[in-house]
Amino acid sequence: MKTGSPGESSFSLRQWVDSSQTLRVLLFFLFCSLTFFHSISLSLADEISIDRQLEKRQKEMKALKKRLLENKRRIIQVRGRRQKLKKKILSLKVRAEEFHLKIERLQIREIRDKLAIRRVQHAIDRLDTIVDADLREKGSLESVLLSRKAEQALSRMDGVDIVPESVVHSYVLSDQSQRLSSLVHGYRHKEHHLKGSRSQLKDLEKREVSLLKRQQAEESGLTTKMEHIKTEIAQLRKQEGSIHADNKSILRRRKKLMELIVRLERRRRREGRREIHRNPPVLGRSHFLWPLRGKIIEPFGTFHDGIDIAAPIGEKVRAAWSGKVLFARSYTGYGRLIILSHGNHLYTLYGHLDRLYAREGEHVPAGKVLGTVGRGGTKGKSTLFFGVTHRGHPMSPMRFLTH
Repeated sequence: MKTGSPGESSFSLRQWVDSSQTLRVLLFFLFCSLTFFHSISLSLADEISIDRQLEKRQKEMKALKKRLLENKRRIIQVRGRRQKLKKKILSLKVRAEEFHLKIERLQIREIRDKLAIRRVQHAIDRLDTIVDADLREKGSLESVLLSRKAEQALSRMDGVDIVPESVVHSYVLSDQSQRLSSLVHGYRHKEHHLKGSRSQLKDLEKREVSLLKRQQAEESGLTTKMEHIKTEIAQLRKQEGSIHADNKSILRRRKKLMELIVRLERRRRREGRREIHRNPPVLGRSHFLWPLRGKIIEPFGTFHDGIDIAAPIGEKVRAAWSGKVLFARSYTGYGRLIILSHGNHLYTLYGHLDRLYAREGEHVPAGKVLGTVGRGGTKGKSTLFFGVTHRGHPMSPMRFLTH
């Protein structure tokens, strides 16, 4: 068996050691490369998941905003209906008071008619008494007259003349009898007329009683109707309370979504994607440019995160402050939307655009044209939605715009 020289064996051993060290270096470099690419892939996956979460939360927020607007319209409708019902109740109360006055007048008139009937009855009774007395007096006078006539006849049969006083007295009695007969006839005529008046008064009394009953029935119907209206108002108030409670829950959910967006933005900054702005705006001191000139048709409010400015289609929309374009795409509820980041946690939003001239990631100066006004704003009109947010909270754009 042949063996090599000691020099050759040491050279081969040294060569083997060098090759093993090179292999180790290559393996270490390969491991570091794999680790680096794995971390990059994880960061990209995290960024994609964050973007998806942001998009999902923003969609939920827009749905909540739409629901809030619907609830606001419902509240306005309920309040309008309540006002109409209140006016109707007032008119019914006035009408009920008028009916009360009519009923009181009818009652007074009924009392007067009853008094008149009583007076007529008393007059008829007095006339009956007078007629009876006159009839008795007439009977006595007629008996006296008959006795005088009998005496006169006897005196003629005997051939004795009656004294002139008795003849005169008989003539007087006959004249009184005629007058009494005419008086009795007049009394009977008056009695017949009074009986007709009494029947008319009774008919009038019956008619007034029926009218009074009808008025009372109508008043009862009005009272029932007012009770129904009061019940409906109570139901509307209950419905309004439920709508307010629903709005409060929606606002709480919206606040949670805003807080989630802020947390995601903080996470992005911690991962090294923080933007550096050369001229960030300062709250209370910076004044934004107007994105365009027009009339504000929808102001900032609880259920509206910005202002709607009316403008013709195709009007140029300019950046209110220098910043970076974070978003330039179509978005549910805002049409084509551009979001600019200005630093100091301030963002401006430009919605309902027709054309987009800015691209995501682009730095734009103040006054640069971002796009043109489109249709789809308030009630389908051509408007621009302009909003300002600070740390995830909507703020009134009028605090920043120049006057």
